[in-house]
Amino acid sequence: MMSIRWNDDLHRLFVHVVEQLGGEQKATPKPIFELMNRGELTLEQIKSHLQWYRITKQKEAITNKRQENIIKQQMIQWETHQHLRLSERLLKTAELIQNQQRLL
Repeated sequence: MMSIRWNDDLHRLFVHVVEQLGGEQKATPKPIFELMNRGELTLEQIKSHLQWYRITKQKEAITNKRQENIIKQQMIQWETHQHLRLSERLLKTAELIQNQQRLL
């Protein structure tokens, strides 16, 4: 099998066709091959690129999920910190009120 360089234009066409066919999980090599209609490509090259593309998209999804979880954890920590600060202020205010009432 002859190797081919997947330049940006060729890859964009591939992605466009894959999206037309319902995305990387639904698209299959033969319809991609037929819709791309590029004489320099073989069905084997399409199969290989589709496999690479699916793996890449899965890795991106995992990375995005990890980033989303990190952001959620940071928000929880921030909210917890804000609640603690608010609780501290309320306690200080309650102490001040109690001290003022004792003085009266």
